[in-house]
Amino acid sequence: MISALKLRPQVSASRRVAPTTQAAVREPLSEDPEAPIRVLLVEHDPADASRLRGLLQTARSRGLQITEIRDLESALTRLRDEPFDVVLLDLDLPDSRGLDTLGRAKAAAAAIPMIALSNQENEEFGIQALRLGAQDHLIKSEINARVIFRSLRHAV
Repeated sequence: MISALKLRPQVSASRRVAPTTQAAVREPLSEDPEAPIRVLLVEHDPADASRLRGLLQTARSRGLQITEIRDLESALTRLRDEPFDVVLLDLDLPDSRGLDTLGRAKAAAAAIPMIALSNQENEEFGIQALRLGAQDHLIKSEINARVIFRSLRHAV
């Protein structure tokens, strides 16, 4: 099995500051351990969103500020207008499907770490998501509090 860490592109600490033409100007993630992590959760299925929100609240090491969005176009608007530290992005949305979803999101906010979520158990699909800029690819049925916390910690 190929490690996601071997495929992750090297990104400088300034990755959290995007050009103003692409997304809202972001201040770097605070060094304050009490500062909340700003999470954009893009998930169209209410049951999956609720489950993920619960896992995030269980897994947190510090506060999370979670904003939920149900479609890609709304997410792209929020990414342009508001600062986020990380995006949890379902790749099967009503207005976009598959790796195209990730490509469009990264084009709009390249500097923000994104964790791709899908039902795809195909390892090649996960590798392609990493090559497109995802920090991680999580299979929804395999996500638990430990897995999501690890992925968030590595992304931010």
